[in-house]
Amino acid sequence: MAQSAEHITQMTKNDLHDKGACILRHESARKSSPCDYQWNGYQLSKTAARSGMYNKPLRRSWIDRDKADRDIFEAATRKEKRSGETSGEFGLRLRDFVKKYRLSVRYTSRVLERDPKAWFIGEPTHPKNFVPMAHDPEGGMHRPYYHNWHHMIPNGAINEYIGGGPDGAKRLFLLMTSLYNMNCGQNIVLLPKESFVGRVLGLPIHCPYGQMSHPTYSQACEKHLRRIAAQLKKVLASGNPHKLNDENVTQIKKAMNLLSDKLLATLKAMPPGVSLDELESI
Repeated sequence: MAQSAEHITQMTKNDLHDKGACILRHESARKSSPCDYQWNGYQLSKTAARSGMYNKPLRRSWIDRDKADRDIFEAATRKEKRSGETSGEFGLRLRDFVKKYRLSVRYTSRVLERDPKAWFIGEPTHPKNFVPMAHDPEGGMHRPYYHNWHHMIPNGAINEYIGGGPDGAKRLFLLMTSLYNMNCGQNIVLLPKESFVGRVLGLPIHCPYGQMSHPTYSQACEKHLRRIAAQLKKVLASGNPHKLNDENVTQIKKAMNLLSDKLLATLKAMPPGVSLDELESI
């Protein structure tokens, strides 16, 4: 189901959205609303429930520079393929890209020489780390390393596997009736975007340079989301599509949140430094 301007308006300008329900990403969310997924993820990631994934005292010497170099050239290859240019045409820009990437590795890891806690989240001595730029212009996605606030249940997967096909819009609206919020902290995980960071932290990475999406990962969510879609179909068939009883509300919202928990556990068990798009099943 396409996320048109009309669809976004319908899903964000209603009483359910005002109550905290949200099933899409939208620009107006980045203002400390319940839909501000980066801020929600940041707040949860600072707590004891998540901070252990990131707050690991590190040394610069632990970063494998040879593997980091291989990462760079793999990224350059992906970038070249996507450009559609010949190697000759791409050559100068390729050299610039490799130089810039190597500088990024050096700059990102250099701070660990002075402070093993330089990559910590919620650390008083590094208060700007991971703070979304919308909340602090000195924060942003490159501080302290290139990262992404990843929706574990992606917006596109919800649209395709719950909102696709006949009555898809009705199922999506019904999902909102359960007051589910895909932008809540429980559905957001902080992931590095560079393999050399993922390897030392023991985490997979979000789409690396030259890779713009994660279709295999999204497809891995299919069977779980189709089960939830089947629950919504049953409610629609009951004749009261907009009047869920308490049990149905609890079941649907709980099923979505449990899937987020399952995805988090699966991501944490993946080999360090690999792309999350290498996940084929859950």
